[in-house]
Amino acid sequence: MTGYATVVSLVSNTWISRQVSTFRLEHVFVADDNHGAISSGARGQINVEPHWETSTELIVVYPEKARVFKQEPKSHSVNVRYAVSH
Repeated sequence: MTGYATVVSLVSNTWISRQVSTFRLEHVFVADDNHGAISSGARGQINVEPHWETSTELIVVYPEKARVFKQEPKSHSVNVRYAVSH
């Protein structure tokens, strides 16, 4: 049995992109609770806080002890930065 992962995905705001995303999501960030090293919610989610710095730059803040599986620096025209919360 495996645990859950928390993901951040970006979807373009066009009709065709929304239609395609229903079949294939591209995650820019994937992490989990690192075998209980950090607290998680009832559904296994960890506290990840994405926020827009500008219209083309997203900042994703995640717990220091999270086990990170994926961190993409860019998705389409959006630059993605990551920060660790302590």
